[in-house]
Amino acid sequence: MFLSTITAIINSTFFWIITAVISACYCGWYAKKHEDSWGEWFVLGAFYPFFISIPAVIFCTKPVKK
Repeated sequence: MFLSTITAIINSTFFWIITAVISACYCGWYAKKHEDSWGEWFVLGAFYPFFISIPAVIFCTKPVKK
């Protein structure tokens, strides 16, 4: 029982670390692609959960003016 609880906590922690890295990279890339401040979005993607940061960067970045 105790070991399964510890394993679940470790798996959950690894999941959030992996998704934070992927989310930060995606948010930074998407913002840079749309000529927005990539650093702000990179940090937002790293600290907020992916289900908040990815939609935020998609809907809140400035559109590219052609």
